[in-house]
Amino acid sequence: MRTEPWPWFVIGSLATTIVVCLGFAHLAQVHPDPLVVDDAYTAGLAWNDAQKARERADAAGWQLDLSAVPEGDAVRVTLAARDAAGEPLRGARLSLRRVRPTEGGYDADVPVDGDGVARVPLPRPGRWHLLATAERDGAVLERVFRVDR
Repeated sequence: MRTEPWPWFVIGSLATTIVVCLGFAHLAQVHPDPLVVDDAYTAGLAWNDAQKARERADAAGWQLDLSAVPEGDAVRVTLAARDAAGEPLRGARLSLRRVRPTEGGYDADVPVDGDGVARVPLPRPGRWHLLATAERDGAVLERVFRVDR
């Protein structure tokens, strides 16, 4: 009596599919999506307000310059906000956020001193994004700068 190999191939394929699906389900449960918000309507209204503030800054011709100098496992950043004439934007509140686009858990706000200087630690090698923000009189200018370590 000869046994056919194809039933074992079908059983093995189904078992492999089940194991892979259970593995993905486990990964999804262990690493929940951080982009989900509790109240999407309120988050949408806040997003609309932020867009209007960005449009006001763009219409005013604001510019945001960033220079970064490596310092070991960090970078020293200098931010400069300028108006349409190229003059320093007086009274603007500068802020900086470090973002790891390829890996969660490393995003952080970085304090910026009065001169627009900040030391940004980069705990892991690779690509980082620095989200620089200048805010004044209800207008907000945001720019993303890429930094590699």
